[in-house]
Amino acid sequence: MSFIRGDSCYILDDENKIIRAKVVGRKGSGYLLERVGVCGTLFREEKSMFRTEEEAEINKKPLPPKIKVQLSDY
Repeated sequence: MSFIRGDSCYILDDENKIIRAKVVGRKGSGYLLERVGVCGTLFREEKSMFRTEEEAEINKKPLPPKIKVQLSDY
């Protein structure tokens, strides 16, 4: 399952949000991606790129719970 320049794909960000991206090039073992509607490029390996939004949804990893620190007034 390799991608070529111009292909669309879906990736997951650090907070497990699904982001649509476009392949703009290849560098070594990974791909240069441009997020749709956002300037700049990302470098991702093929194993973290998905053909469909549903495939990306299936591959979401559970996030650790966010801990909120409550400081006392004393």
